[in-house]
Amino acid sequence: MKGILYVLLLIPGLTTGQNLVIPLPDSTRSVTIGGYIDTYYTYFSRDRNSDFSEYVPYLVNSSRKESFSVNLAMIDFKYQSPFVRMRLSPGFGTYMNLNYAQEPGTLRNLVEANAGIKLSRKKEIWLDAGILGSPYTNENPLSRDHLMYTRSFSAENVPYYLCGLKVSTPITETLNLHVYLINGWQVIDDTNRGKSIGTHLEYRPDKTTVINWSTYVGDERNNPDPNYRLRLFTELNWYKRLTENWELTACAFVGNQQYENADDQNWWLIKAIGRYNFSARSSLSARWEHLSDRGSVVITNVDGVSGMMISSTGLCYNYKLHSHALFRMEGRYFYSPDSIYPDPNGLYSNALMLAASLTAWF
Repeated sequence: MKGILYVLLLIPGLTTGQNLVIPLPDSTRSVTIGGYIDTYYTYFSRDRNSDFSEYVPYLVNSSRKESFSVNLAMIDFKYQSPFVRMRLSPGFGTYMNLNYAQEPGTLRNLVEANAGIKLSRKKEIWLDAGILGSPYTNENPLSRDHLMYTRSFSAENVPYYLCGLKVSTPITETLNLHVYLINGWQVIDDTNRGKSIGTHLEYRPDKTTVINWSTYVGDERNNPDPNYRLRLFTELNWYKRLTENWELTACAFVGNQQYENADDQNWWLIKAIGRYNFSARSSLSARWEHLSDRGSVVITNVDGVSGMMISSTGLCYNYKLHSHALFRMEGRYFYSPDSIYPDPNGLYSNALMLAASLTAWF
């Protein structure tokens, strides 16, 4: 009976939209529980009447076509103490189905699972190990954190997650460094014996500006691509709140993939997003981006033709229903110099995507 009463007492706290913080007997330790659900409906103008694919090509987020669905449902457990921390975030939804398809067994349902230990008594220097969130580009799996609802090609074609070790250390009050020793490029279950190195430098000169610079170096040989060798990658992104009404963010990256018996291939991307806030609840966002991957290193034409070049533009209306609930509608137009979208009537170089989302969290 006491257990039932305890649960009932917790329910009002959950419905207020706040994280549930459970204090422990030692006041320096706590457990935090959060929840997140991103639901959506997507219309896509190509391949509507055939069984070629149930998903929008080249995307893993919010890409199930003409079906009410869940992109990501996640429970987030965090433990924090002065010298030990842990995070466990199981996830479910179409994003998990597509993005973790190559991972074995239960690893397919882990957004994050890591443990950390503080390495210094005086400074915030931490070592974390396990499945980690990715530092690459300025978008992550949680749509609520971004100016647009759908993810840019920048995020869809770099790792969303990493597996290995991360050392985090402050350099100055405005500059932080993260160094990674990981299995590889978005892989939990290692596909070769080599390890990769990543870095992430975060600069926050004031409360309205964030500048990030990230790098990646690693041997990418694996069973599907045995000829892959060293991959080099660097990326820069920037966010600025110009006024109470205007926000801007931009991202650019370039990568180089080496092969055993072929010439190197390069790929690159540039994008920009702006948002105008009409009020505290209502805003409108716009995006333009361009991705060039003529060697099909990270993105491959669905009809098997080598080489990809693709751009998109879009508008997104955002409305805050509650401090922890968000409704969004987005229109996105894709275009390419090549025929990359299959349809019963042939291959097309352009396509239209419309998406609506209701996202809530505590």
